[in-house]
Amino acid sequence: MSVNTVDNGPTVLEEPTSPIHPVAPYPPLETHLEAVQSRVARRRAAGGRAPEVYGFVAWLMTLLVYITYVFWAIIPDQMIQSIGIAWYPAREWVVLLPAWSVVLFLTAYFVYIALGIYSTPPFSDTSTFT
Repeated sequence: MSVNTVDNGPTVLEEPTSPIHPVAPYPPLETHLEAVQSRVARRRAAGGRAPEVYGFVAWLMTLLVYITYVFWAIIPDQMIQSIGIAWYPAREWVVLLPAWSVVLFLTAYFVYIALGIYSTPPFSDTSTFT
């Protein structure tokens, strides 16, 4: 028997039952390599997970809207009309859109705080005591 021999017998972790886990698992446990290979095969067959795809599409759409907004804000009117765009919003909306977005954002905070205060029972109510 040489020094470099490897014992391929079952180890404590690979045994279906042991004093620590007396009941055999069902379905039978896969080896680590089989589990990794089956996961990779399922991902290749599915073409990626749905949240990854939806997130990527949302990122692309956000980037497209932002680039369009910046070009609309920077490019002179003559160039926009030379491209063939006959109607576009007035330039005042370049400032108004971000301003209204900030107001909407702050209003949402106010509404959530107001709803929390509104739903809190009065001090005289017995449900305030825990």
